[in-house]
Amino acid sequence: MKISQLCEEYQVPRSTVQHILKTKDKIKHACVKIERLQGNCASRKHIGKSVDDELDHVVFKWFCQKREIGVPQHHYPLENIYNADEFGLQYKSLPKKTLVLPNEKEVPGHKPVKERITVMVCANASGTDNIPLLAIGKYQMPRCFNRVDKPPVQYEAQSSAWMSEDIFRRWFTNVFVPHVTQRDPNGRFILLLDNAPAHPSADELILIDERVLVQYLPANCTSLIQPMDQGVICAIKKQYMREYLYRLLSHGHSSHEEVVKFYKGWSLLDCLKILKAAWDEVSTSTLANAWKKLIPSHVTNVFEHVLRNESSRSVTYGDIAALLNKIPGGDACSVQEAQQWLDEKLQVFRVLTDAELLNRCRNSHSTGTLEASDNNFEEEPENQYENTDPGPSA
Repeated sequence: MKISQLCEEYQVPRSTVQHILKTKDKIKHACVKIERLQGNCASRKHIGKSVDDELDHVVFKWFCQKREIGVPQHHYPLENIYNADEFGLQYKSLPKKTLVLPNEKEVPGHKPVKERITVMVCANASGTDNIPLLAIGKYQMPRCFNRVDKPPVQYEAQSSAWMSEDIFRRWFTNVFVPHVTQRDPNGRFILLLDNAPAHPSADELILIDERVLVQYLPANCTSLIQPMDQGVICAIKKQYMREYLYRLLSHGHSSHEEVVKFYKGWSLLDCLKILKAAWDEVSTSTLANAWKKLIPSHVTNVFEHVLRNESSRSVTYGDIAALLNKIPGGDACSVQEAQQWLDEKLQVFRVLTDAELLNRCRNSHSTGTLEASDNNFEEEPENQYENTDPGPSA
């Protein structure tokens, strides 16, 4: 509808309509706050403004916290409580002492290029629902994707293969919300996140769908209690690396040169196929056990006997070390070295400078200005060793 038509229908001047359009995001945020406190705000015509905005914001946050503690508004079943977390993966990486490529020999000032992606996992507290994986690579259309109709997992591109606000917002809108609401159309949901700069604010995300309440974990103890970081991500990485090493060794590569050839031919598509299989194979008990620090009684009462039965079937660091030691031409790798290599923490988002943080606060409506260009295309060598054999099951 044109502005002139709006002016005529509502009998307001053109400047009023233009002002409403210019401040629509602020109006939406105000409506969300009003509805949380007073219910429907459709009849309101004015929004009062405090003298001290900062004090008003602090008091409102305090009131919301006290209200949630004193007057629970909704009961969230475990099936509707989710956690999402990212991790970095160098999907062609091997320990340096195990395999050194000809162009990666240690030279002063030389830093080997390592191909990496960021992966985000998300699952509920009951362990009964895992959201499809999200993988973030550097290139919009890697050549290996030409061999398939679509990637095996949800795929996004960012110039550094990092999570960004735009990517998270698209995932939340197009993947998470449709997935959970299809499973429980009348349900309400909680999504727990860490305070990463790449995660949009809870106030912004609730505007996308008010049925999803986003809560941020305390910054000073996130790594200690974040569910997906309590064994889930580790299980995926160990399962991925076990299958990767199995395929490397299963082709009868008896020389260092053959191993290097396979290594160079390993593609992002190969990686994503194994990651999807690894995510699908994560057990219900592993997912539920990850919540033991947040919901200890739930895990103790329901899954204790299952955890004991499944512990013998999980991939261990010893399994990874044994496979690494079978690679020809490399030095022996201990279990501890395999663990340190596999558990390496990689950066998964851009750390903003103080100036950028200040600018973001002043211009909160401009969420995409700090994004790096994502429209890149990769010229990737064809994989001569693509193997559809999934290897032995874990």
